[in-house]
Amino acid sequence: MIHLRMEKAANLLQYREWTISMIALRLGYKDPYNFTHHFRKCFGCSPSRYREHPEQQGIIILCVLAIFS
Repeated sequence: MIHLRMEKAANLLQYREWTISMIALRLGYKDPYNFTHHFRKCFGCSPSRYREHPEQQGIIILCVLAIFS
């Protein structure tokens, strides 16, 4: 279930008008810190760092999906 949330989070991060806290709440996290912790564990970087490097998103998502499959 967490990997589905993280995949959705990765997609939502492309909407720059949404804050990390807004994305966390939308995905059911009550605490943005908890969301960031899970995101970092899954992708190896913070949500804000992930958002800064959109050219690497496709590669990272494929790697994560392979790990959880």
